[in-house]
Amino acid sequence: MAAHNITSMLDSVEPIPLSSRFAKLKRNMIACREKDVAESFYRLLRALRKEADDIATRGSDVIPTIDYFDIHDSAKASAFRKALRRRGVAVIRRVVPTTVAQAWKEETLDYIADNPQTRGYPPHDPQLFDLYWSPSQVRARADSRLLDAQRFAMRTWHANDERALVSTEYPVVYADRLRVRTPDDTSLAGGAHVDNGSVERWEPDGYGASGTYSPIFSGRWEDYDPWDSSARLRITTDLYNRSGSCSMFRMFQGILSLSSAPAGSGALTVCPMLQLSTAYLLLRPFFTPRYKDPAAKMMDGDMGMGSAGRKTELDFLHPNNWNLNVSQTSILHGAVPGYVQELSSALHPHLQLERTMVSVPDLGPGDYVIWHPDAVHAVDTAWFTAANPHTYSPPSYPFHLSGPSPSPFSPMSPSASHSGSSSRSGSLSSFTFGSTYRSLSSSSSSSMPSPLYAQPHRRTSSAAAPPSYHPHPRHAPPDTTILYIPACPLTQTNALYLSRQRRAFLLGLAAPDFFEAGSPGERDHAGRAGVQDVADAGGEEGLRSMGLTPWEPRRIGSGSGSGSGSEKSKGGTSSSGARDREREKDAELLRLANSILFPDRFDGVLKKGGGRR
Repeated sequence: MAAHNITSMLDSVEPIPLSSRFAKLKRNMIACREKDVAESFYRLLRALRKEADDIATRGSDVIPTIDYFDIHDSAKASAFRKALRRRGVAVIRRVVPTTVAQAWKEETLDYIADNPQTRGYPPHDPQLFDLYWSPSQVRARADSRLLDAQRFAMRTWHANDERALVSTEYPVVYADRLRVRTPDDTSLAGGAHVDNGSVERWEPDGYGASGTYSPIFSGRWEDYDPWDSSARLRITTDLYNRSGSCSMFRMFQGILSLSSAPAGSGALTVCPMLQLSTAYLLLRPFFTPRYKDPAAKMMDGDMGMGSAGRKTELDFLHPNNWNLNVSQTSILHGAVPGYVQELSSALHPHLQLERTMVSVPDLGPGDYVIWHPDAVHAVDTAWFTAANPHTYSPPSYPFHLSGPSPSPFSPMSPSASHSGSSSRSGSLSSFTFGSTYRSLSSSSSSSMPSPLYAQPHRRTSSAAAPPSYHPHPRHAPPDTTILYIPACPLTQTNALYLSRQRRAFLLGLAAPDFFEAGSPGERDHAGRAGVQDVADAGGEEGLRSMGLTPWEPRRIGSGSGSGSGSEKSKGGTSSSGARDREREKDAELLRLANSILFPDRFDGVLKKGGGRR
């Protein structure tokens, strides 16, 4: 296939018609606003063409970066956030010291080698490992500098609804997996996609529950605010119990690099035009081209790749070639209930993914990559291979960055699937610690280990070591080792999930979203991290982020941001009154979260029926 029209497996598949109710749903969404929606779509196409040209020219340089030691510099932080709001993806350098990150990598490889029973994907050459509680993962999540970086990044968000109970001052842990990827491996590569639901973005009971995308469907995509956290608290991102769905509200998905990863080596590619790509993804199903996509002829060799071919493609993308459907179909391009939202050059031509999907800049050990939950992204080699950068390499099955997720468009190895928990499966009563946490909260970190806790199995020097298992021997070419660590704010929903995740941590089970009935998890893994490791790595703050000790109010207004995400009030200043309201709201949220996680000690809020999601 020519580089000019790189094509994913989706490209050869016609859009999948859904239930007829989706056609009715689409008609109702734009009823009496058809003209406004059509005009807004044409404005969007013009904006997309301009932005695509800019990205194609600048490449990875469009992705903002900042050094960890500059995040408290107001001028640099402000410029960084401005770029992040536009691009939806960024890199924070040196969040973890290089030597520490490199040590964590070695520790990760040792943990895998010491536990050959660990399941990984693909089975014949594991790259993605079902590990959640290795020492490096647990320490990284609790690390004070990483939590500080997450707090800094999440302050990019704000809540238009001042009553919304969400705080970026108290990051909470979402346990995900890790990847050790060899050079040129494509076994886990997948096409461009967006996480956190697919058809749910159009469903009234999905994102429609909070009107997250209302401006887009009203013909005002320019007014759509991707950074309003209050518009995402009541949504349901999984209406169909999809495997691999995420039960927490992640303000950012993230990866922490433990090794050097040059651009294009397998870390991440993104489409860095957040507002535009989201608006286009949502409006695309309402429009149809008047004339067929000439790319089909181009791929068959019927058309040259010179200027004439490019002009034909541009004519196809021209707004005059696209009409609002008079009678809406049930098609939602790339979206099928129960599957991840896929994107491709064929289904979403105006995104020009072959030009706008760019690799994140070169990463070093300790660098932290973050991206918005609506950002279009993929694994690097889903677009280019090291051997031939102009050739697309089809994946053996799609890879979802928070877990393998079956796709209706691509084959998937059955061994890679798992029955992820529904976001509605948690309950306050699912696990109660009772008096256990009285000793935890009153003890110093030095006295943390206790018979009350489910302690990890640790192999002593006299114990028989399991057979050595190194999927990537030390003498092999350098690999890309990354930990998946998203940035999650404190909310009621996140506190509910945290209570379930805490239980999994203490018992050595897989994180709730990845749990499989009958799976032993890491209960018998030698060297599995415990509560003491959290305390040693992050102290009280690290323990709180894991739900292991109650929260106490932080001083709001310090550092490079304040409160629940906004740097400034709508009037342009951060008034003392606004700070007081933030303190009151955060105090209410802390009471609610503490009552969820420690009901025997903080049950007043729940008994009164207080708290909002």
